[in-house]
Amino acid sequence: MQRIISLIWVGFFLQCSNLFAAGQEEIRTLVHTLDYISHDYGHAIKDGKITDAEEYHEMKEFSEALLTQANKIIPHDTLTILELKKLQELIAAKAEKEIVSKAANLLSQKLATEYKLSVSPQIYPDILNGEKVYTTACARCHGEKGHGDGADGKGLSPAPRNFHDDEKMRTLSAFTIFNTVRLGIQGTGMVANTELTDKEVWDVAFYVLSLRYANQKKVRNEDAPNLKLEELATISDDDLALRGWQTNQIAALRLKRTNSDKHNFIATANDLLQRSVEAYENADYSEAERLALAAYLEGIEPLELQLKQADEEVAEAVEKNFLEFRQKISGRAATEEVKSAAEKAAFSLQQATYVLQNTKTSFWVAFSLTLLVLIREGVEAFLIIMVLLAVLQKAGLSNRKKFIHIGWIAAIVFGLILWSASGKALQASIMNIEIIEGAVSLLAVGVMLYVSFWLHSKTKADAWKKYVTSLAAKANHNGSGWGLTALTFFVAFREVFESILFLSALHIQTKGTQSLAMASGIVAAIFIVLALAWITIRFSARLPLQQLFRISSLTILVIACILIGKGIHSFQEAGIIPETFWKIIPEWPVLGIYPTRETILSQIFLLILLFLIFRMLQQPSSKNKNP
Repeated sequence: MQRIISLIWVGFFLQCSNLFAAGQEEIRTLVHTLDYISHDYGHAIKDGKITDAEEYHEMKEFSEALLTQANKIIPHDTLTILELKKLQELIAAKAEKEIVSKAANLLSQKLATEYKLSVSPQIYPDILNGEKVYTTACARCHGEKGHGDGADGKGLSPAPRNFHDDEKMRTLSAFTIFNTVRLGIQGTGMVANTELTDKEVWDVAFYVLSLRYANQKKVRNEDAPNLKLEELATISDDDLALRGWQTNQIAALRLKRTNSDKHNFIATANDLLQRSVEAYENADYSEAERLALAAYLEGIEPLELQLKQADEEVAEAVEKNFLEFRQKISGRAATEEVKSAAEKAAFSLQQATYVLQNTKTSFWVAFSLTLLVLIREGVEAFLIIMVLLAVLQKAGLSNRKKFIHIGWIAAIVFGLILWSASGKALQASIMNIEIIEGAVSLLAVGVMLYVSFWLHSKTKADAWKKYVTSLAAKANHNGSGWGLTALTFFVAFREVFESILFLSALHIQTKGTQSLAMASGIVAAIFIVLALAWITIRFSARLPLQQLFRISSLTILVIACILIGKGIHSFQEAGIIPETFWKIIPEWPVLGIYPTRETILSQIFLLILLFLIFRMLQQPSSKNKNP
């Protein structure tokens, strides 16, 4: 059993690290290098002659490194490799800037498209937040106002970029700046920044593009060109000018501020909803599905509890309309049907906005919401922990309680660390969170089944006597306790993530004005848990050992059925498992019951499996095992 638990732990940590890895880094590096060549080659060559020997040498080095890296990840006989070789030859031949830039741009676009590289932010960037990020992460080298005169930048070669240099900045797109911040530039003082979230990097990229226009007068949002966000993220000011846009219009675009700030979840949902419709109109169905799912997860999920507390009918309408919208897309319905479903979803968002804006979050509302979140999300973990503590207490195995405490404490610590590493509160992808919650739920179910069967096998007096005798013979052996640690860890870890998600959203929505109420709710929840723990231990002490084991085994199995429903539902919300709705089934999230075929069938399958295994355990040949 100890070996199995070790494998589960290793697999779990590997899975978590994969979810938060910066996927497709190799392709992003190729695209970044191509963009760099496209923008800077013109500073090295003019009319077929070298104007900057150092810059030209750098271009040759980059083109060689580009081909070397591409050969490692792209088949050698592809057209892309041939085009990269052609680009290298053009640079070696000192071809004109226009020819090299065009070739590099085409290759960059081709790689981004073929490998589905994300080239734009999820929602419209917030340049006010970008300014804050710039001040803390960039100003030391680039200077307070972006003139490249920061104290830490003195003596660097090449010098930090001056973001007011019109000749260089007008050729850059936000996507190019994003890649520069995220990946750095080899051989320069511009090192890769992996600490900032993608949201923060996009904010700062849009901010530095706005610096040249900061002193423009009479700039209005309505003068800005109407561009899709993906187009806006990948277009330079030079390209905008070539399209005929005037300086004041480009300035309006770069200085544009949205009505929503970075914490307006409803605005996030609305923006992603409209982008999903646009993607569907362009026959990009996979992108439309991704955006439709993100609209709900990133915009609605964090507000679900507050919205249900304020108006359950509106909350249900939002969930239903977004579900219908996703189903229209996955079913490849006619474009007009998809648009109609999107309009219904958008209307329900308006209703949600009205409800939330007109619902004052008082001290007692914030207190009760916090308390409800912690009690609701922690009930499964609490029951499992209490059952196991009671069993150990009754069985005279108090020395093994430490394994249970190690499990839930580790879950809290690891949950907070992983949350911080994946991006500051609510800036991490909620889709990743749903995947982790689903995986942890199913892992917990597996461990709970084992513990439950073990408890059941000890309900007979002779079996228990034999087990206690074996423990006495190896009193110093603690290996069997790590199964208890794994169980409490997996169950508690899932609830930690859920609780942080809801409480972070509540803190943001109240703009930090109800911190005392939330802290009071947390303290109250702790006292309630302690009181329930005392009652549970006292009650369990009066039960005969075998009866306690039967009750404990049944409790664990019930929670396993609840968690398998929640785990499948989490995968559905992440878009990994499809949703086939059964309208006759009511929705009881507390019991892990959701009106979908996949969740109900998984619970039915688990119940049938449990019945068959318990029948087998009743046979005389059953063997006792340690957890």
